[in-house]
Amino acid sequence: MLQASVASPVRSSSLSVAKPYVRATRKLHTVVAFDLILPGLDSSGPRRVLQKALGDEARMQVVATDRRHECVTLHVEVPSRSLSDVIGVVTSRFEQATLGHATTFTLRR
Repeated sequence: MLQASVASPVRSSSLSVAKPYVRATRKLHTVVAFDLILPGLDSSGPRRVLQKALGDEARMQVVATDRRHECVTLHVEVPSRSLSDVIGVVTSRFEQATLGHATTFTLRR
């Protein structure tokens, strides 16, 4: 015995229709990253100076503390600035600091 069923042409409101995936355009952001070796073992003062000079988006973290030579190394990442601008700010604020390898990279967000 054969059975036939007829589907209703009316759509149920509970079924969702799949929409095609549209890739959102993301902006490119340039980030300057560098290491900064500072005299002394307390990084709180230099971090405040860097935060004020480079802006609230700058991120800093202590990556090394050298008690023998009494210095601290900070890794700093600054978005939306040029490399020469960041180096100018750092060298004007810290006379006895040593600027390590500095690089720029681009993030898509």
